[in-house]
Amino acid sequence: MTASGDKSQEPAAAPASPSSRDWMDRILYPTILAGIIGSGVGLVSKHRKVHGLGTISAAYATNFAIVAGCYCGVREFVQVSRRSEPDDLLNSTIAGLGSGALLGRLQDIL
Repeated sequence: MTASGDKSQEPAAAPASPSSRDWMDRILYPTILAGIIGSGVGLVSKHRKVHGLGTISAAYATNFAIVAGCYCGVREFVQVSRRSEPDDLLNSTIAGLGSGALLGRLQDIL
């Protein structure tokens, strides 16, 4: 028997990596916030009487979250691709154009 006992020592779980934390701060939280804002916009929408309050609020929340998630994801992709700073204005411009084109194409607008 050793001085430390028979129990094997397991390494402590590593904390979340910094890039994982950045991902949550830069993509997940803005997407959730956009969904909450979209839900609020649905509450004051003039279409709530026609489609129902719950339906229109859910639709607005979903659409806002999709747009925000797409924009934030493309912005991060552009930042990594260009190897630039997180708050570079060109990243946001390219992300806006790219996500707008992608979402427009999905809606058959373009």
